[in-house]
This record gives sequence, C-alpha cells and structure tokens, in this order.
Amino acid sequence: MAAAKDHTFAPFEILPVEVDDIKSLARIYVDCFWENYKGILSKEYLYSLKYSDVQQAWERKIPRRPTEGGTLVFHGPDGDVAGFIDYGPAREHEHGIPGEIYDFYILKKYQKSGMGKQLFEAVVKDFKNRGYDCFYLCTFKENPSKGFFINNGAKLLKESPFEFNGEVYQEEYFYFEI
Repeated sequence: MAAAKDHTFAPFEILPVEVDDIKSLARIYVDCFWENYKGILSKEYLYSLKYSDVQQAWERKIPRRPTEGGTLVFHGPDGDVAGFIDYGPAREHEHGIPGEIYDFYILKKYQKSGMGKQLFEAVVKDFKNRGYDCFYLCTFKENPSKGFFINNGAKLLKESPFEFNGEVYQEEYFYFEI
C-alpha cells in the first residue's frame, strides 16, 4: 500500500510581490496553464506561451496601484515563489460587484497543502478592510481547480461564451460574499 502524500510545506509566508518575484510569476503562470488547461486549450497555444513574454507583461503591471489591490505570493520550501494571487477593483461593473481576483495560480505540487486557502483568505481580509462586501472571479468552465472556489463559498453568477486565441470557450463567473 502506498503511503499518503504529505501536502505540508511549512514554514511558508504570504508576502506582497516584489520586483525580484516577477520571473517566478511568469514561470508559475505558464506552468499552471500547462497543468490546468492541457486538453482544454490547444497544444499550439500552450506551446506559444513563453516565459519571457509573460515576464514582460508582469513587468508592466508591477509595481502598481498599491492602494487598490495587489499581488500576493508564497514561497515554497526552496525559497522560490510557488503560487500567487492577483486582485483589485472589478474590471466589469455589470453586477455592481466591487472586487475581482484577476489571477490565482498555484503549482500543482503545492495544491491541497492549505497554501491556496491562506492566499485566498488574505485577499478576502484585504477586500473586507477596503470596505468591499463581495468580489468575483472568472475561469474556464472546464477548469479542474474550480472546486476550490465552490468549496470556499463561490456561487455561480453567470456563464458566458468568450473568444480566446481564435477559439470559443465557456467562462464561468463566480461570486463571493464577504
């Protein structure tokens, strides 16, 4: 009988992103796209993702608007960033929801360790401190990790088609009350 996998990676600390973390954010973003969306997105698209391109996009984003949200990271036992969450004011105002989680990626080997929950709770606390009473996030309908959101109180707000890289996918918007 195989031993149960140990998913504890202590100690770790949730910190605001620093410029030195940007290369790691790019790596996590690309690697998580492969881990989560292989079989959903085309291989051509996944192969087109380049660490350097994603890194340049993050370099334009960070540092930014520290009073309106931000990016939190956690470092794994090796000291490198192992996951992050990016959040702030809602980009869509159709439903009157003030906050949004833009990106939330954790390397597969760190999922189910409690780190994602702690990142999520840190954002909920920050939104609450800013006076927000709710927030949302959107994800591919086929996202294998969306159970995490549902287990943390998400309610399906809407589902809609969207075009991504020349293909049409279904996107789900999840709403959270604080």
